[in-house]
Amino acid sequence: MMNWAEIEANWDAFAPQLQERWGRLTDDDLIAAREGADKLLSCVIKRYRIDHEVAKRHVDDWINSAADLSIIVTRASMHMGTGAAEGERPSA
Repeated sequence: MMNWAEIEANWDAFAPQLQERWGRLTDDDLIAAREGADKLLSCVIKRYRIDHEVAKRHVDDWINSAADLSIIVTRASMHMGTGAAEGERPSA
């Protein structure tokens, strides 16, 4: 599972993924969500009016999938000449 610090460090890559997953999130929601998973959870509950446990499961699923997205982001940044040195594996 990826931790929120890693997501925050790569926010520019992950924010569009959040908006794609939860299209009802506003720009203000994304700004708030950057503060942590609990803030994201609150925004998802507010916008979708779903039960806390259901929203938590969805947010946790997204955070788990973010580890896979991190590999893609790292590979893309390597092709652009930034990020981890070749041969290094991203931490998950």
